[in-house]
Amino acid sequence: MKTQKYQIDEIYVLRQECRDIINKIWDTSKHVERIRAKVWVNAHINRQLETAEKVRVLFLKKLLLEKQKGEHCSLHEIDNVETRRRKRLGGNKQWKKVKAAFLATEPPRCKKCHKEPLLGEDLTVDHIQPLALQGMNLFENLQILCLKCHNKKSKGAEREFIKRKHHKENKPFIEQKIKEFEQSLRK
Repeated sequence: MKTQKYQIDEIYVLRQECRDIINKIWDTSKHVERIRAKVWVNAHINRQLETAEKVRVLFLKKLLLEKQKGEHCSLHEIDNVETRRRKRLGGNKQWKKVKAAFLATEPPRCKKCHKEPLLGEDLTVDHIQPLALQGMNLFENLQILCLKCHNKKSKGAEREFIKRKHHKENKPFIEQKIKEFEQSLRK
């Protein structure tokens, strides 16, 4: 009975340490930031902090400490590899060429609100299907938007990206990483 109580106390302390780190990373006094923090936690351990077992809480603490230091989350090493691959293939130079050619063929008007920009206002070339969701740099996948419309669309796309990337595809990957972490603790 004593060992079970000790384990419960230990998990409680670990969870509190994680909450403290979360409060340093996100301003959890604000509702939106609190939700961002919860989504981030759920996406990285496939559980809520309150229901996660000890190994998941330890794994989460490791990831939170990396995030707090400003390091790239070790769960996303694959993302880093993909980004470097794109850069190596000249992604940015190619995008600038495609963007310039697209702007030359389209009238300078926002596709959503149909407003022409006032002097000094910027229009942006937007991917209809974002690159992060397997969109391509093809004219059929591009549109001109004003910054206001682009920002509205981007926030929605960001939410969709988080849902797709973390909640469906990554569950087996996260489970594998947690098992590897647990095995490293045993050594």
